[in-house]
Amino acid sequence: MSHYARNVEYFSMFLAQRTDNKSGRLQGRDNVKAYLAKGLEAYPGLNFRLIDVLVGVSSDSA
Repeated sequence: MSHYARNVEYFSMFLAQRTDNKSGRLQGRDNVKAYLAKGLEAYPGLNFRLIDVLVGVSSDSA
């Protein structure tokens, strides 16, 4: 979580669908951490792998 600012704003359609937070918005690193921890507990076999890197129009690197 160290790569998130303390006052991060996190938006997710899943947040609105799966919790009482219908705005789909969380604010603050601690709140985001708690939300993501619950998701990881619910899906213990979840894993991530890099499939591709897409560079935007204003990006300086590839």
